[in-house]
Amino acid sequence: MVNIKNEFLTVTINPFGAELYSIKGKDGYEYLWQGNPDVWSGRAPVLFPIVGGLLDDEFIYEEKAYNLDKHGFARLSDFEVETVEETKAVFLLKNNAELKKQYPFEFEFRVIFTLEKNNLVVEYKVNNIDTKNIYFSFGAHEAYSCPGGLKSYYVEFEKTEPLARYFVTGNFINGESQPLPMDGNKLYMNDEFFEDDAIILPDIASKKVWVKNLDNTHTIEVDYSGFKNLLIWTKPGAEYLCIEPWDGMPDYLDSDKKIENKKDIIALAENGCYSLVHTIKFD
Repeated sequence: MVNIKNEFLTVTINPFGAELYSIKGKDGYEYLWQGNPDVWSGRAPVLFPIVGGLLDDEFIYEEKAYNLDKHGFARLSDFEVETVEETKAVFLLKNNAELKKQYPFEFEFRVIFTLEKNNLVVEYKVNNIDTKNIYFSFGAHEAYSCPGGLKSYYVEFEKTEPLARYFVTGNFINGESQPLPMDGNKLYMNDEFFEDDAIILPDIASKKVWVKNLDNTHTIEVDYSGFKNLLIWTKPGAEYLCIEPWDGMPDYLDSDKKIENKKDIIALAENGCYSLVHTIKFD
């Protein structure tokens, strides 16, 4: 495990998956879900080189089909610990012979964690070291602890906007949507929202949300400027809530499976670099 800390936060990261394992405030409060395997063993998986699922778990590139499981392989890969400082850690993943069976592109994918006062800054950075365009998406999946369950929690959005969730069938978005019962810019949580998987909010105008409870204690702010899409997810009855900025989307029902045609896919030219940051503030 790798630890970074300052006077406000102590953060632990597992190099397997470059996954956050603990985020503790100076009062000792644990902000991150601790991965109870009887409920959901994840804590904050990193999603790359796809987010969500593909039709039949495959994509096509240059007329060849490649199998790639939901959310990609980064969350199940050993990252190199490239740099560790007191308040910063950098993790690196490169392609290898085994991964090339799933993804035929040469890349460097870094996940960079930096503490700035009571903020955790998470950067995803992709370098194209191939001789052709590479295609990818990435996304966050942090699960925040919600002691006592969802009934006393709500998500407050930066903007008051009409929000409609999109639905998935298996791995793909089926084209159905449903307005969310907003109270101004607040969405009060209940387990029924998650009986049909996640709340998927494409092209959302708000670029900042807060996870709050009715007691107004231990507020979490997620600033995801630059990311196009937001997902909110938990398992009904669980005591966590995932706030997931995604730069990408699952396949749609009408997908032709060609990765270069995939909705919201990022095409990065040779020698190109692409990065996005989301910042999590803990109070």
